[in-house]
Amino acid sequence: MKKVGIYSGIFDPVHKGHLAFAKEALNTLDIVYFLPEKTPRRKSGCAPYEDRVEMLELATANLKGLHVLKISDQEQYTVAETLPRLQKIFMGEELYLMMGSDQFEYLSTWPGAKQLADAVQFIIGCRDECQPEDLTRLAKKMPTLPQYSTVRTAEQYTSSSSIRAALKEGQAVDLPQAVLEYIQTKGLYQPVY
Repeated sequence: MKKVGIYSGIFDPVHKGHLAFAKEALNTLDIVYFLPEKTPRRKSGCAPYEDRVEMLELATANLKGLHVLKISDQEQYTVAETLPRLQKIFMGEELYLMMGSDQFEYLSTWPGAKQLADAVQFIIGCRDECQPEDLTRLAKKMPTLPQYSTVRTAEQYTSSSSIRAALKEGQAVDLPQAVLEYIQTKGLYQPVY
């Protein structure tokens, strides 16, 4: 039985922090799939889905164990709709949902949180401020106590929003070279005049 990681997000753009988390998770998992969400919640002005998928494909092209999974007929992912699809795609495999500690904080408020906690294990990407006792407290808020493990990387924390802002200002950014070249070729994240 393979251990399959599902790393869902907007990835606008995918950056070295995302990749470092996924690569570190491969110490526990057999394979990691990036699952870009087509229509982000609470965010506007994102790069088109097709561009975000292409950047993920470029970023993972030469990284063993990292792949991109597309569920493009679903605008937004929900436990009720997406979990059964993932269970069908990866039938017989052990599913792990990967997320940052900032997302784990709100997991108990998700519709279907109990169903999700019953079906998958979690791998939580911890930033500097993330403490084990905080995660324990958050886990206890769940309707079903989730099984989870944590991952820390040596990669300095950065956010996609700060990268987009820097690109808009014409500042240098630390992105995978193929992703940076794609952004420049497509003119993504440039100011609108």
